[in-house]
Amino acid sequence: MIDRFLNLIIISVFIFCSSVFAQTDLSTKVNLNVYDMKVSDLLDKLHKEYNLNLSFNASDSTFYKRISYKAVSKPMHEVVAEILNLSGHDFKNIDNQIVIYPRSEIPTSKRSNIAPITINSNIPESKFDTVFMDKLIFKTDTLFKTDTIIRYDTIVRYDTISIIKEPEPEKAKNKIKKIRSDVFNNDSRRDNGWAFGISYGKLFADFNVTSLDGDINFAKQVDESEKWTFNSNVLSVSSMHNFNRLKIAAAISYKGITTNFDFSNINTTGGLFEIDTLDTYYTISGIDTSWVYIKDSVWIPMDQVEYKYNQINRLTYLGLQVNMSYSIIHQRNIDLYLQGGLGFDFLLSANGSTITKRTEIDVIDFKDLTFNKTTLSYSLGLGSRFKLNDGYDICPELFYIGHFKDVYQDAAVSKKFRGFGLKIGIIYYL
Repeated sequence: MIDRFLNLIIISVFIFCSSVFAQTDLSTKVNLNVYDMKVSDLLDKLHKEYNLNLSFNASDSTFYKRISYKAVSKPMHEVVAEILNLSGHDFKNIDNQIVIYPRSEIPTSKRSNIAPITINSNIPESKFDTVFMDKLIFKTDTLFKTDTIIRYDTIVRYDTISIIKEPEPEKAKNKIKKIRSDVFNNDSRRDNGWAFGISYGKLFADFNVTSLDGDINFAKQVDESEKWTFNSNVLSVSSMHNFNRLKIAAAISYKGITTNFDFSNINTTGGLFEIDTLDTYYTISGIDTSWVYIKDSVWIPMDQVEYKYNQINRLTYLGLQVNMSYSIIHQRNIDLYLQGGLGFDFLLSANGSTITKRTEIDVIDFKDLTFNKTTLSYSLGLGSRFKLNDGYDICPELFYIGHFKDVYQDAAVSKKFRGFGLKIGIIYYL
């Protein structure tokens, strides 16, 4: 009677274990193709699609490593081995559970004693369970060990493990620190990096006039005929690289130079007697002859004609410059810098008039003069940069521009451009 009761218990346990632990045959062919997926999600995919029972420590951050994997008609045990090899794990097949553990947890000497998994596709898995239960029949005292075997179910139930909140990987803390460092250190690109700028300025334009032939008075008259104006414009676009306090820039600029030509001249005629000879006769006395002229004179009244010129002279140049600036005050939100540069200017157009001296002072049009088409220029400046936001600065600057060569090729005077100005610009940092 007791023997029958024990047999009934064993058969019941076998049926229960078979229903709980049954899983897909490890020789089952698997087709899989994933990209950039966490190892834990990939194992969950195998569990759901192939009824694979898995046991692992979900708090291990290495299961959140992202991998890409592809398998075409591969046995299940090879797929699991290759996936765990990518994450640095091994596994053992205990009953019909796959227990996953890190390689570092098992010494090398013991790992070599673990028997490899052998799959016999001709033997169904239910036969494996039946053999296991046959062993328990001969040792009835081990029937009570079924509690420890069933305890695997509470340890390795994958459905209960999958709902545990994923722990934050340790490496994420370093990443957060790095992001915060970038957020609070956006000024780093102001110290080392590329930037682009655009600026516009107005300047007082004039010409430095000196005598070439020693006629200082005429040079003075030329200088006085062209007055300072505040109508000249400078527009430039630049690209620069920052080396902490030192900044080097290359720029393209357009300069429209205007002066007010103001000159007046008075032509006077008349104001004298015009003498005319009406007749002549002579008297001979001895050997001498005396000539007598009969003359008449007419008074010509004085006549004055005044010519006045008041117009705008304009010269336009296209320039290429190389500038260098150094910050004497270098702080988070403001810079104060000194700047200098050299340029090469091309004359685009010339419209206006000036005075010349042939026999007397006269007005001559620019089209009748020969201009230098190219000239070298220099610039000096004192400016500041005010931070608008993380990417932009606004830059007011006082500057001086001068030319090395004369405006004309051939003239009675030397005439070189010069100008003081104020400009404002915006810089964008990459």
